[in-house]
Amino acid sequence: MNNQQEEWEQARLFINHEVPFIEASAYSTITAPFVYARIKGIKKQRDGSLYFPRRIIGKCSRLEIAKQLMAPPPEDLVEQLLEEKWITEEEAVLSKSIPMVDDIALEADSGGHTDQGVLSALVPSVLALRKEIQKNHLYPEPILVGCGGGIGTPEAVASAL
Repeated sequence: MNNQQEEWEQARLFINHEVPFIEASAYSTITAPFVYARIKGIKKQRDGSLYFPRRIIGKCSRLEIAKQLMAPPPEDLVEQLLEEKWITEEEAVLSKSIPMVDDIALEADSGGHTDQGVLSALVPSVLALRKEIQKNHLYPEPILVGCGGGIGTPEAVASAL
């Protein structure tokens, strides 16, 4: 997203209208409104599990973006949101144990901003990265990885599978 004000407006709309699923695409870095949309409303339930008010699907075409999406929210942005009273202390603490997204949709070369990505190279790299991140962060649920672009022929579907 390029327009910070528009992104804040969208994040507030998602939260105020209890939108259960969000697709975050075309990000080159994690932003404060993105973090706000991710962690606002998370809480620990009586059984110890976390409640997420919305599921976020991160769409990307590069490994370094996938890494940001699979990491916990950046601490500096969480602190900023806490200081500005956008989130609670509990939400800030819980944010350290969750990834930025629940799922990742990998985009191959779809003729847009996808850097001519090749699924047969991107998928194994992201799966290996997910395994490493999951091991390091011990997320309660694995991040799902799928394909969401550049699949326009039967051969491309076969390659994605």
